[in-house]
Amino acid sequence: MERFSENGLAAVGSPPATLLNLFQNLSTPYSRARIYDCLVGAGAATADATTTLNAARTTAQGTANATFTPINLDYAGPAGQCSSGQGLFSGEPTYTSGKILLALACHQRNTVRWVCPEGSELIIAATQNYGVGLKSTAGTSTATYLCTFLHKE
Repeated sequence: MERFSENGLAAVGSPPATLLNLFQNLSTPYSRARIYDCLVGAGAATADATTTLNAARTTAQGTANATFTPINLDYAGPAGQCSSGQGLFSGEPTYTSGKILLALACHQRNTVRWVCPEGSELIIAATQNYGVGLKSTAGTSTATYLCTFLHKE
């Protein structure tokens, strides 16, 4: 399996916003992408801002501030089949109700990292425009966070 990296940056907290959405780009995907690592931190001046982030299934990609192709971690490796969008989204991705895969509580002074146990990756359906998004659900103030997903396909 090839391994890829993608990044998203957004001011989140109030109101809720998506940092990063990884989604199937091909009309007929040939594999199911699996997110195995998630890293979230804030690079702004330190403050006591907090936010809760949920990784959840998406069924539409939304309208991102920027869309880009994830980078293969193997310089000589092939391009992948996924794309990613990063905030601020003018049209949020469509989240599947009740399908929260991972919840993270973040403080602006800390970095949060989730690394999954083997076999427990966040798996994206093999359907065009389906994916996984990382979205804030609550926050004490608006703070800018940077997120990195590592995935394999």
